[in-house]
Amino acid sequence: MLNVCLECSRGGREKNEDFVGKYTYPDGGCFVVADGLGGHAGGAVAAETVVRSFLEDFKEDKIREISEEWMSQMFQNAQQRILERKKDQEQYANMRSTGVVFCSNRDQAIWGHIGDSRLYGFKNGQIVYITSDHSVAYLAFKSGEIKYTEIRKNPDQNRLLRSFGAEERFFPDIAKAYTLEDGDCFLLCSDGFWEYVTEKDMEQALQKSHSVEEWMEKMLKKLKKNAKSNHDNYSAIAIQYKGGE
Repeated sequence: MLNVCLECSRGGREKNEDFVGKYTYPDGGCFVVADGLGGHAGGAVAAETVVRSFLEDFKEDKIREISEEWMSQMFQNAQQRILERKKDQEQYANMRSTGVVFCSNRDQAIWGHIGDSRLYGFKNGQIVYITSDHSVAYLAFKSGEIKYTEIRKNPDQNRLLRSFGAEERFFPDIAKAYTLEDGDCFLLCSDGFWEYVTEKDMEQALQKSHSVEEWMEKMLKKLKKNAKSNHDNYSAIAIQYKGGE
């Protein structure tokens, strides 16, 4: 069984261009966070298009065989829907979106992402996995120019190298299928969330919580304490797997 808590807020901005969604059934579910870009409402449209694409594909697929090929095809479908909408509606010609997706079926799970929305994996309250951002700032970290902790404040943190809607730069990262274990936790979030909630904050909040709702509440409290008045939209999905339930 999966225990889940979702959050999506415009933060200190006038409009919210983040979008989150979930589809659950007794044996698992699909969970998506997207952060749109493009102006003129294009970012919001792009993010919603991405989320709805994954949820619709997952809902229609009654077999749900967890595999990299299966997840990759859902990414391709979402990209195609974005490109078609850009072509058909001129006002959305520049829209793009990040996306991070987690899907599970019984005790099998898989995830993928593009852009700088992240997935964190936790065991026993400790982070054991973090996706790699597709951004100029993350590239600077990989090349040794900056430290990992400096990504958050780097001026190139918002410059994306890959995204939905970018025709020549559509290369999502898909993880290998993973066998879930009792107590495994996952956090999907946009950069507006992880910019103000550090990895240490996430771990400490999880270790002191008895539910995903409490975990989310503690992280949001830290975000609001650290955020600037005009801070970005922020979104997150907290997931806990309870085996045998």
